[in-house]
Amino acid sequence: MRDVKTVCATLAVVALAAAPAPRTATAMHATGGPEIAMRSEETPLGFSMRGSMGYLNGNANRATYAENPDGSRRQLTSSSWDLRGLFMLGCEATAEVMDRIRINAGLWKAMNEGSGETDEYRWLWIGHEWSHWQHGSVDVINAFMFDINASLDLVNYQGILLSALAGLRRDSFAWLDSALWYTETKTTFRDVHGTYNGQNTIGYRQDYWTPYAGGDARASFGPADVELYLLFSPVSIGSDLIHYKNRENKTFPQGLHVESGPGLGGYIAAGGRGLYNVTDNLFAGAGLDVTSQTTRNANRKTIETNEVLRKGTALSQSAVMLTGVVGWRF
Repeated sequence: MRDVKTVCATLAVVALAAAPAPRTATAMHATGGPEIAMRSEETPLGFSMRGSMGYLNGNANRATYAENPDGSRRQLTSSSWDLRGLFMLGCEATAEVMDRIRINAGLWKAMNEGSGETDEYRWLWIGHEWSHWQHGSVDVINAFMFDINASLDLVNYQGILLSALAGLRRDSFAWLDSALWYTETKTTFRDVHGTYNGQNTIGYRQDYWTPYAGGDARASFGPADVELYLLFSPVSIGSDLIHYKNRENKTFPQGLHVESGPGLGGYIAAGGRGLYNVTDNLFAGAGLDVTSQTTRNANRKTIETNEVLRKGTALSQSAVMLTGVVGWRF
């Protein structure tokens, strides 16, 4: 993964230092960019590579359910994991294979561990509110996003270019907690309180594969170029993996891995980006992206014993990323 960071960092430096007339700033959705002058009658292909830096905040959630004897469901656990203060280095590539068709691909990788908090609630006394609670801080130890799509220019209406696109994206985030306080129910309801003093008790990862479709609109207003897009999918394939560590008297023993998925859900994303030509040489751009996805998994299973747990899991994840680029044309 260090090689990926090196390549992306190199592309970011190139993009910031000597970028050829870009149309828009890059962000967490792969989009068309400046084509390097490779198109000719003999070589009808345009190609570009770009880099950017983004700042991402968001959160992920996980809930598990059990089935009651009458067929209804009851909640067993609920946990939340912050995505906070992540600096995402991105690199994108665009190939213009025809006058109206482009293939876009992008990869974004976290350059730091970020920060945030985690809370876990459990309902182990039927008919009561939550009986167990744990709070801690988190490090985001791994975060990357990959997106590939094809776009087709449909119509240019009064200077606004409308395009349709379809693609596939992958989102993966992983956390380690530093557990602080907890409340447990042993003899009476919520009768035990204590602290883990920052122990790492849980490792957690969420992964999504999402095929999607959508559209975007682009326009130029004098020295400024603007793009807006909307993406959606009724299918988001999500899974997660949780590793229980250094926790006694819990539902699962220490060292056990529990996996959920894959399950199906939905996805929606929207964003905008723009670029302003300050002078003939100097330009600056920014982008804002918002994503949200959910999935429901039928069963969970333990990795070590391959035991299937007849309990459903619901996953969700949302993120907002602000991206910026500044460059000079030569």
